[in-house]
Amino acid sequence: MGKMQSTGLCAALAVCSVLALSLPALATAQEWTPERIAEATRLQEIVFLRERIERQNPWGLTNNCAWGEVIGGKVSGLGELLSAAAAKAGECGLRLALDAETPDSAWRVTLQPELIGPVAFRDRGKPYFDVYGYRPQGALEFDLRGDAKGRGLGVTFACMHRSARPASLTPMDPYLATGDGWQHVVIPIADMDLGRPDTLLHVAERLVIGSDKFSGSLHADLDNIVLRSDGPEPERGPVRVDHVGYRPQGHKIGLVAGSRLFGLDGARFVIRRADAAGAVLGEPVHEGRLALRASFEPVVYGEWVYEADFTPVAEPGRYVLEVPGVGASVPFFVHDGVYDYLFHHLARFFFFQRNGCALPPANAFEWARGEIYTDPIPFAGDESKTRLARHGWIDAGDSRIFPHTARIGPLLLAWEMSRAKHFDGQLNIPESGNGVPDLLDEVRWHVEFLREVQLEDGACLGYLMTGRRGGNPQRGYDVGYENDPDPRFIRDDRFSYDESVRICASFAMMARCLQPYDADAAETYRDCALRGWDWARANESQSARRRGGDPRDDLFWAAVELWRLTKDPSFHAVIAELAGLEPQWDSNAWKDDSAHVAWVSYALDPDADAALRDSFVSRFVGQLGVLFDLSATDPYGVAVYPHGWFHSPGRIGETAWLLLTAWRLSGQQRFRALAEEYLHYVGGRNCYRLCTITNVAPQSVSTPFHMLEWTPRRKAWFPGCMPYMAVDHSGNLSRFVSRRWRDTRINWYFSEPCIGFNHGATAAVMLLMDGRRYDDMLRTGAFPGTQPYRPGLPFAPSNNVPWGAEPMVPRVPG
Repeated sequence: MGKMQSTGLCAALAVCSVLALSLPALATAQEWTPERIAEATRLQEIVFLRERIERQNPWGLTNNCAWGEVIGGKVSGLGELLSAAAAKAGECGLRLALDAETPDSAWRVTLQPELIGPVAFRDRGKPYFDVYGYRPQGALEFDLRGDAKGRGLGVTFACMHRSARPASLTPMDPYLATGDGWQHVVIPIADMDLGRPDTLLHVAERLVIGSDKFSGSLHADLDNIVLRSDGPEPERGPVRVDHVGYRPQGHKIGLVAGSRLFGLDGARFVIRRADAAGAVLGEPVHEGRLALRASFEPVVYGEWVYEADFTPVAEPGRYVLEVPGVGASVPFFVHDGVYDYLFHHLARFFFFQRNGCALPPANAFEWARGEIYTDPIPFAGDESKTRLARHGWIDAGDSRIFPHTARIGPLLLAWEMSRAKHFDGQLNIPESGNGVPDLLDEVRWHVEFLREVQLEDGACLGYLMTGRRGGNPQRGYDVGYENDPDPRFIRDDRFSYDESVRICASFAMMARCLQPYDADAAETYRDCALRGWDWARANESQSARRRGGDPRDDLFWAAVELWRLTKDPSFHAVIAELAGLEPQWDSNAWKDDSAHVAWVSYALDPDADAALRDSFVSRFVGQLGVLFDLSATDPYGVAVYPHGWFHSPGRIGETAWLLLTAWRLSGQQRFRALAEEYLHYVGGRNCYRLCTITNVAPQSVSTPFHMLEWTPRRKAWFPGCMPYMAVDHSGNLSRFVSRRWRDTRINWYFSEPCIGFNHGATAAVMLLMDGRRYDDMLRTGAFPGTQPYRPGLPFAPSNNVPWGAEPMVPRVPG
């Protein structure tokens, strides 16, 4: 290890500033004037009907774009809605030839828009658009022919998600002229009744035309139906910081960003103190000048980005970053305990996802629930065979359980590198007080599920799915886990050799980590690992990696863990045999491989062969070096993922763990510094200006989509969840396009939680935290102990008003 320590010391001395984040402004191919930027960021038309009825979806073209429904009384004529004869010009128009057979009948016609980017986004087969963005200057316009005035016609928009309430119809009569000839109708969006936030019209999918008091007959044609505005695209607030906070001795950078923020290079910014409620206090305690990071370009972010360096602010407290004439940040902390605070909530997310048990009120607070999924579970291949599986973490927004071995490795390696900072009672879980550090107890909960479904011959299963063929719950949506009626099956027909080997490695890791605290449990997992290894060696011909890479990397990892557990030379012989494996590196991340986890685990063992250790450390640290160049070209200081999970906080958190692991192995402080910048992005210093961890900051994602656990009795989502926030079906879209395609809205409201998105940031903060008791931090005045910061109590949802109510970014003269 002496060689690595020397290398780290030299690097630390060479890097006087732990990270050079004063990024050069990105060059632009041409000058972007205010006029050109206004044109590039203007809201564009959303077309509901004009000439053609074809609609594009992920599976091709469809002619379904209009639907009729009777919601009261009896109305005829809703079967044939589209007609060439109804069009003012072009191929098709909307024909309303309706007759009410009962007084005060009610009906609706809904229209799906064409996809004209960048104002609409198709996610899982649904086109979303943000009505509120059009409210200041927008209008719904259409041509109408027929005697429609006085017939009770109204119009509104609709989100088709099951949690959305229908919006009230806005009467058309004030905007209609008398007569039956063609007329052009303009209904300002500002006049429409859109005040209820539970209509979710930030992710609207349809235009709705209808009547609640219809009698007699109606004959009218509508064509050229569009939503348009000359106004600018709405943007999140421009002043962006880590909403949780910064370490007193750390690098502190805030960003000021927006498409219309011209000429702010050199502009003054100030730091002011804030009280417990976030109110600004007194005179500035620090001031500085903004520095340009990136000029506007229409490909990636579409923003001017400036940085505010307030590193000298080191006194613990709560602060606000202000840019006069532009805006202010959310309140944030400067405190040594920021990573302990994050660890507490990120790690407790796994507890909230537990299967097969109750969540007691003493531990789960308002998210307490009764026992779930406690009955024997049949095998999908033979329902006469059952197993009790009363452990494990529920995967995401549903009732399924996956192996998640790729999460166990980083969590236990991070625990090993920070074990002195962990203790029993740290996370307030039911096992607190049993003498085992809480983090180990929580990981053991999932590993115990893997033991419950291991077969007698040593093969390891791990998939517990809804229905025989998997898929999402069909009957249990929005009812709560306790009432879920969907059957679940152990997927013995969905067997993966590679996953079985990774489960074997997880058993061995768990046994080794538990040995000092619970020798009996450690022996049980040791036996599971050895039986899994014997099966794996006897069935190597079944290996078939689904996404490329060398399939032997899983065997390599298992051999490392079993050697560390047993010190059996036969396992080390396998390590030496497979030491030359190259994990699959895809631009800026290892993808679907175990070799890099094996490298780290082997390097941490005091009995490791020195040459092998140095080789593994060199390859691990050397490969991660590419992230510095990638991050340096990004205004937000993170590397773009080109292969999906775009903009995913989970992937960014995992990269932070990789960087911090490189720091611990090499001693190079630059890895730690870059990792903290990634964590600041997760904490809210991002292009969405939202903390990506639920309810740990005043403006954090408030309502992730969750099919079962999000039930009406809960006021807000539990703290510590990191939803994926990826661009579904379009992982390679630029951030600028994804932001403008309303991906912001759909993902912040409905993005699902998942075990696979929490583990990286959890492992990262484990390597940075001090090991403080949560209650002790509250007593020092950090993270105030009254609502909304008290453990188990949420922040009030930051999205309790429509997004359109946010102030627009002011235009700053150049």
